[in-house]
Amino acid sequence: MKKLLTLLLLCSCLLSGCGEGTSYQAPPPPESPHLYWKDVEMTVLEVSKYKSMNGQRREIYIILYSPDYGCSFDFEDISIGLARRPMGWNYEVGDTVVAEVYSWVYDSTGEVEDRIINQIY
Repeated sequence: MKKLLTLLLLCSCLLSGCGEGTSYQAPPPPESPHLYWKDVEMTVLEVSKYKSMNGQRREIYIILYSPDYGCSFDFEDISIGLARRPMGWNYEVGDTVVAEVYSWVYDSTGEVEDRIINQIY
């Protein structure tokens, strides 16, 4: 009886391994975008400045247009202290400036996920 039970168990284990050879393949990991940066000439479209009453806090909001990318970018900067001014405090509408643009791009498709201005020179 033990031999028969052992034989049946052994056969079922051996036969369970038989069948179509399907093996599990893990899906490829999702592609993450790569960071690229470039210095681009841009035109100032709008400038908004704010200075607090005591002069300690200054804020600037600039809208820049890039003919290379065909789109506009927002840039804001804040400074605190009498000795420091925000980047671009002396810019006026129509000025041409150079800005460092960060682009996150999927290499396989060339699709751009996001673009931002990192800094203005």
